[in-house]
Amino acid sequence: MASCQTKHNFSKEAKQYTIKAKQQLKDSVDVIFYADLSRDRNDYRFFVLNIRDSVILDQGLCLNGKRDNNGNAIFSNKIGSKCSSKGVYKIGQKYTGKFGKAFKLHGLDSTNSNAFTRCVVLHSYAGIPKSPTVINVLGVSEGCPTVNPDFLENLAYYIENRNVKYLIIN
Repeated sequence: MASCQTKHNFSKEAKQYTIKAKQQLKDSVDVIFYADLSRDRNDYRFFVLNIRDSVILDQGLCLNGKRDNNGNAIFSNKIGSKCSSKGVYKIGQKYTGKFGKAFKLHGLDSTNSNAFTRCVVLHSYAGIPKSPTVINVLGVSEGCPTVNPDFLENLAYYIENRNVKYLIIN
């Protein structure tokens, strides 16, 4: 769990994410997960963010759902769309699914209110590298935020031991 204790200070990005997170959350929380799907898919775009101190505590690659011809994420809340959905999610029950450990997600906004019905969950996929690559190897998910298995273990640590309850996807 050494990487969970490492602090990466990307002050400009962290402050931007902190402002967005504080605007979107009603609860007073210190640490959240934040996925910025506007970033290049071969770059870090899933962050463990300390919103009190504006510090990125950990980061990983993340798949999104369907993409347009330019490779940008397409967002939809429609059942069967296989697209990612923007908004605030409450992280739910842990379970073991097709890809191993996973966490159910409950959409709290009109833009992601069908997440649970659509079976949008936080899970891992072994084909996702631990860090950005020069070669474009990342595919797409069916709308789930999907990360590297080792990174999911780090996220599970935050969920289970640091009481992280929220994921924001933008």
